[in-house]
Amino acid sequence: MDTKEIERFRQTLHKRREEILNASNHNLEAARELGTDGVSDIADEGSVSYNRMVLVSLSEAEKKRIVEIDDALARIKNGTYGICQSCGEAIGDKRLDVKPEAQNCIKCQNGAEGKR
Repeated sequence: MDTKEIERFRQTLHKRREEILNASNHNLEAARELGTDGVSDIADEGSVSYNRMVLVSLSEAEKKRIVEIDDALARIKNGTYGICQSCGEAIGDKRLDVKPEAQNCIKCQNGAEGKR
């Protein structure tokens, strides 16, 4: 992979990281605002509680994606970006276009998901 491609992926990763952080901040703010309208009905309180839980869990999923993106950015810095961490072969550009934070080639990823 040439330096131009790596730079393109680096920029994509930074952009996705920023988008996730902005969405996460929005979700956390929405969770804080839920239930601040003086709701006293028990069914409504249950709904508010559930909605708050969903928003917080989305935030947890977003945190996981941030870690994956940070790992990919570290691999760019140390020169191992685009190399499958399982088999050591190159990760295809098509896979990286879809998921630039990918750690494994599609063959190894499919194998790992099949073992679950």
